[in-house]
Amino acid sequence: MIRTILAGSAIALLSIAEPADAAEQRYDCDTTADHYSELEQGLPGPGYDASGTITAVKPYIGDRHLAAGRVALESADGKSFLSFRLTHWPKTDEKTVGASLMIQIDGKEEEIALGRVNMMKPVPFALHVDAAGDASLTLGEWHRDLKMPLGSAAVASASCSTGEFLFEHLKLGG
Repeated sequence: MIRTILAGSAIALLSIAEPADAAEQRYDCDTTADHYSELEQGLPGPGYDASGTITAVKPYIGDRHLAAGRVALESADGKSFLSFRLTHWPKTDEKTVGASLMIQIDGKEEEIALGRVNMMKPVPFALHVDAAGDASLTLGEWHRDLKMPLGSAAVASASCSTGEFLFEHLKLGG
């Protein structure tokens, strides 16, 4: 009987420690200058989503790479993606970072500058691509709708380089 109670207590403790929504994550992406880190999730489709908040915490100065935080939905073959990036440019306002939308369709890449966001302020984001290729990206006050064929499988990712970017309430799923 004692064994049963102890085993039951251990199971209860493990259940309490498990998050209520296992898909939501907190990712403190902190890399030294000129280094890169990525959290990646394969998605079976046919619809794909990524959402949460991103906070630019601290940029570092690198020789080869800018401080940047990025979230992306990418086709399994790597030829197409929908993403946004927050980038710190050296010798600019130290209290803000640049925000941009990045799109690649069949290998042709385009970057669209959106504006600037404050450092140390969480910026909400949501990326969505449905089975028909209708896509939307919301980053803070900016929103874009577009066509983005990702196919039957994709990869969702959150990454950073040369700085610290905090991803909270992060959901990489579909």
